Amino acid sequence: MIISSSILIIIIISSLLIFGVFLCIELFLLHKKIFSIPLPPPIEASEPSHHSYIIHLETSAVNLKTFKEGKVEIKEYTEAPVVSKEAFVTGEVSLEKEIDKADKTVEGTVRKTEIDTENFY
Repeated sequence: MIISSSILIIIIISSLLIFGVFLCIELFLLHKKIFSIPLPPPIEASEPSHHSYIIHLETSAVNLKTFKEGKVEIKEYTEAPVVSKEAFVTGEVSLEKEIDKADKTVEGTVRKTEIDTENFY
């Protein structure tokens, strides 16, 4: 009697792609206004408790740019993960197997031998 069996194996390759994307989530517009506040007169102490040094810096347009009124645009970004997985079938493998099955009767003599053993504990 011949028995035939077959197996089909599918080969799949999967790829996993993970990366981050920066997204602008909010936009802020700040208005900068300059206010002038009068300073109180200096307090004169009888004994100076600290030493003060006067530093004279030249004033230029670049130094005064910080103190101008204006608008500042600020964008807030966040990183969003992107994950994708794809699977591709790249091939198939087919296996076939044939088996011969036969019933046979075996004849012969059987010998029996007895052995005495002792347990050593």
